Amino acid sequence: MFKARLVAPKTFEIIELPTPEPKEGEVLLRVDYVGICGSEFASYLGLATEYPIYEHRVSYPRFMGHEAACEVVAVGPGVTSTKVGDRVVPRRAHYATHHIAKAAELKPVPEGVSQKSASLALMAQETYYVCNELAKVRPEDKVLIVGLGPFGMLCLEHLREIGCAAVAAVDLVPGRLVLAQELGATHTWNAGTGDLVEAIPALLGEAPTVVIDTTGQEQPMLRAFKLVAPEGKLVLAGRPHAVLNNFEIEDIFHRMITVFGGKTPPAGYDARYTEIALDLIRRDKVHAGRHITHEFPLRRIGEGFEMATHPNQGGLKIVINCQEP
Repeated sequence: MFKARLVAPKTFEIIELPTPEPKEGEVLLRVDYVGICGSEFASYLGLATEYPIYEHRVSYPRFMGHEAACEVVAVGPGVTSTKVGDRVVPRRAHYATHHIAKAAELKPVPEGVSQKSASLALMAQETYYVCNELAKVRPEDKVLIVGLGPFGMLCLEHLREIGCAAVAAVDLVPGRLVLAQELGATHTWNAGTGDLVEAIPALLGEAPTVVIDTTGQEQPMLRAFKLVAPEGKLVLAGRPHAVLNNFEIEDIFHRMITVFGGKTPPAGYDARYTEIALDLIRRDKVHAGRHITHEFPLRRIGEGFEMATHPNQGGLKIVINCQEP
C-alpha cells in the first residue's frame, strides 16, 4: 500500500508500507477519495500541528486525512455487517491506498451516490449537526454566514433546507458569492468592499438572529460578536489562528447572546447523521458536484493542498483520488 506522509510544512512524501490484514471486527478498505479538510491547513502550512493553533506547536512527520469514501476489500473474523465489495463511509481514513477500520463504524453509500460525492458526507454531517442540533436554527431566523469555504457553503445548503427566509453570505472571493446565490443565499456581500456592520441593514434589514463565522480569523470573529442580534446565537466554526485581542465580554453579557464552539461533539458523529448526510447528497439537497471542484491523485497531494489553502485559485472542496497513480 502507499500512504502520504507530511514530513515538513508544505512537504509530502509517498511511502510504501505492507498492506495490513484486518483483525477481528475489522475490515480492510480500499480508499477511493479523501477530501481535504480545513482543519488540516495549519499542519500543512506549518502554523501548528497541535491545538490551539495560536500556540504554534509543531511536530513532524504526521499522517492526515479523515473525510473518506471507500470500498471493503477484506473482512476480519466475526464481521457480518458488511462484505467485500460494499461501498462505505468510514469514521476516518488517511490519504492512502488502503486503511483498516472497525466494521461497526461503517455506513453504506446509497445507490446513485458516487464515491467522490460520498467523500463529502462527513463534512455534510458536521454542518447539518451545527445548523440543526447545535444552533437549532429555525425558519424564522435571519442568518449571516461569514466565510464561504466548504464548511460555510454546506451550512448554506442546510439553512435553505430548514427554510430560512433570509440568509446573507459573506466572503472575499467573487466566485464563491455567485455560487452562494445559486445555492440559496438571499443576499451576498463582498467583505472587501466596506464595513460589514454598516452593510447589515441593507442585507437583512436588521441584525441577524444567528451568525455563523467559519473564518477562524481575529477581526471577523470579533466583529461577529457585535453583529448578532440581542439574545441571538453565534457559532464560531473556524479554529482561531490568534488570541482574540480587545475581546469585550460585555458583547455577550449585556446583549445576552449564546455562543457555540463549532467543533462537532461526539454525538454529532452518530450513524444517523451520516445517513442523513448521505441521503441529502443522494437527493441533491446537498449538491456535492458544486462543492467538489477539483481532484488530484495521491502523488500530487501537495498541489491539492496548495489549491485548498489559496481560495483565489478557484477551488472550493478539493479531493484526493487515492487510487489514481
